[in-house]
Amino acid sequence: MPFYAFNGQGYQKNSNIIGNLNVSSAIFVGGEVSSHSFGTAGDIICKRIEVNGVSYFDTGILLADNAGITFGSGNDCRLIWRNVPEPDCLILGLDGSANIFLICERADDIDWAHPNQTNPTLFIQSASATPAHCIKLYHNQTNGVIASEAGGLYLGSTTCAPIAPSMTTTQRNALSAVNGMRIYNTTTASIEMYSNGAWRTPSFV
Repeated sequence: MPFYAFNGQGYQKNSNIIGNLNVSSAIFVGGEVSSHSFGTAGDIICKRIEVNGVSYFDTGILLADNAGITFGSGNDCRLIWRNVPEPDCLILGLDGSANIFLICERADDIDWAHPNQTNPTLFIQSASATPAHCIKLYHNQTNGVIASEAGGLYLGSTTCAPIAPSMTTTQRNALSAVNGMRIYNTTTASIEMYSNGAWRTPSFV
């Protein structure tokens, strides 16, 4: 592909570039692109670039709206700032075959061996670097799920406590209730639990 260096007086074609390259304006690879405001000294403008090694950026990486970063040889994951059609948001798109987003200590970049997930799932690992020592967060297409792979799920605080969902008796009766549900009934001002096919008020209330 031709290489063009713009020096303020036109394009200068260079078939082979060896050693250091110094230009007074911008470097254009594959022709000039007019969809941005780049073009000052030190800018490199290109359609596509391949780096065999490490790249260093001293002021960060700037992507335009709706432009993403793709990871993996098979487009396994994509990070994109999307401003249409939904409200502005950062989207992490996972490959549907694995559906895993994992957070761990930087030193623990190991094979965690979690099985493929049906739905996009966030894993948060402990510092023990043991695969089972994690919690995972996902939606199973029916309910939201927070699960602990090993041990219980502890909600701890010294200044507040978990609050049960509050609703009226009418709202409660509209639920597709299953055993184990717990609510605060604002009509009767009491805690209620669904057990053995019926809503009941615990005897301790």
